[in-house]
Amino acid sequence: MQIHEGASGGTSGASEAAPAIRVLMIHADPAVTAVVRKLLADIPAQSFQVEAAHTLQQGFRLLSSAPRMDVILSDLQLPDSRGIETFAKIFKQAPGVPIFILSDAADEAMALLTVGQGAQDYLVRSTLNSNMLLRVLRYAIERKKAEQRLYLAEEKYRTVFENSPAAIIVADGTERISSWNHYTEKLLGMQTADLFLKPVSSLYPAKEWMRIRDEHLRDKGTQAHLETCVFRKDSTLIDVEVSISVVKDVEGRVTGSIGILRDITERKKLERMKDDFISTVSHELRTPMTIIREGISQVLDGILGPTTEDMQQILSIGLEGIDRLTRIVNDLLDVSKLEAGKIELRREHLNMVELAQHVALIFAPQFQKKGIALKTLFSAAQIYCYADRDKITQVLTNLIGNSLKFTEEGEISLEVQEKPGEVVVSIKDTGRGISELDMRNVFQKFQQFGRTAGPGEKGTGLGLVISKGLVELHRGRIGVSTKIGVGSEFYFSLPRYTVREFFKEALEGKLRQAFSQSAHLSMIMLAIKDFPKVERAVSANALSGLYAQMEMRIRQSLNRKMEFASNGSDIFLLVLPSAPKDEALIVSGQIRQIMSDFITEKSRVEPLQVESRVISFPGDGETADQLLDRLGVL
Repeated sequence: MQIHEGASGGTSGASEAAPAIRVLMIHADPAVTAVVRKLLADIPAQSFQVEAAHTLQQGFRLLSSAPRMDVILSDLQLPDSRGIETFAKIFKQAPGVPIFILSDAADEAMALLTVGQGAQDYLVRSTLNSNMLLRVLRYAIERKKAEQRLYLAEEKYRTVFENSPAAIIVADGTERISSWNHYTEKLLGMQTADLFLKPVSSLYPAKEWMRIRDEHLRDKGTQAHLETCVFRKDSTLIDVEVSISVVKDVEGRVTGSIGILRDITERKKLERMKDDFISTVSHELRTPMTIIREGISQVLDGILGPTTEDMQQILSIGLEGIDRLTRIVNDLLDVSKLEAGKIELRREHLNMVELAQHVALIFAPQFQKKGIALKTLFSAAQIYCYADRDKITQVLTNLIGNSLKFTEEGEISLEVQEKPGEVVVSIKDTGRGISELDMRNVFQKFQQFGRTAGPGEKGTGLGLVISKGLVELHRGRIGVSTKIGVGSEFYFSLPRYTVREFFKEALEGKLRQAFSQSAHLSMIMLAIKDFPKVERAVSANALSGLYAQMEMRIRQSLNRKMEFASNGSDIFLLVLPSAPKDEALIVSGQIRQIMSDFITEKSRVEPLQVESRVISFPGDGETADQLLDRLGVL
């Protein structure tokens, strides 16, 4: 080992083995400094550059004039400073440099005090040897480097955190706000007293907080991205886009969450203006278009007098134009409703095979006219899921019509497959395919691919957008794969809920509304006790239609707002908004009688018994799970 002497002597040649460790030795006794030099000299494969000082002030001059030290060894008892004050002054003068106390005698109390205030270690001179000295010096240097890296990383994180153009809010395990960045205060107009340890829920309207809780992020340990609104300090609401992530410890336990909020108030304002404009224009167009169409139809049908062949041709073109404009207006209204969240689903236990066959039958004349084969393929004779019949019919119509539009020869296949947790529907064609550039915008508004000028199939460019919105409203997914010159495949999936999951989703939306309005909400569960008899008397396909008619009969008879859900066989759930329990008990008796009479009339099964159970919010429970448990829904 080589030592490069500093203040106390000359220097020798540099070591090739490793960079020299720079050591500042502060001790009043030169003999002690010499002992340390000797111990360092006996260490192989490591060089040291030692700077020696006999007083604290001399040591400070070396710290300010010499290159940065890697480590400091110092006695506490110096001519110009004594005791713990010596360490405190060095610590202040050399932040970030590992400091060792080198003492002539063991003093446990002083050792605990100095280490507790930041010293790396308390060394007793009589116990020192070369190996021990090298070990503690290297360990201290590496630890300080690690601390420095951590400090820099934290500073980098803090800089990003504080200067982020989005509000960042950190919540602890009890869902109380523990930290936030500067932009949070700016966005919400709040200060520390308004935020620190306040419940995260206090930032959101009650129904929006319920919607966030419905994501069950802490249970699933996942992320969520959604648009919602939050309160400012002055109680005004602003629209935000929020990304929420859960935080876990090393054992996987949830310890908190991080929310990133971006202000989208202006964007939402523009969207509402656009939607209001489209909705207003669309509604204003409907009445004159209906009048124009009826007038043209009467002339074309000869009701107002005879017409020539040329007149009929012009009138037919005009009628086609009016019909196309009607489709555009209807599509615009559908898109507007989807974007405004104003479309409500009326889900039922739906046989997707029967529905696909029905839609295929509707398209049969168009396929025959174009000379294209339509094939159907089903993985089972009956494949059920909970879905809105009309909305899924609209999706199938849009996708099949789109494939037919761009397929000149070959075939189109319609497949329904039952997969774990979902039903997958696909429409495959042998059409022209979609270019890679167009694939990026395939589900965007007013996009028409492969269109050429002149006559031919025309569309609104909204069918795929509407289909995507309707599928996602069912919490499904939709996609497309394609190959130019070979064809395309559009597919969508719908979740296969259990009875409990379906009832829970039907209930949660109404619970949020009741919670936000501090209103009553009652649920009635009805069960057909003699269902096996009904099942023998009515086919599975006919049963769905029978229940749809029965629901209509109940609604007409009671003439009140209600949500109606069924497992497709023997259990029904009715949700009565704003109805206390005593009122729901009366309604329950009326519905039992209507159901018994109707099913007996249609199935010829008698006597038919219908049992019921009634519970209410908030008396019997405050969450969907609590209420379903009380109802006994598995």
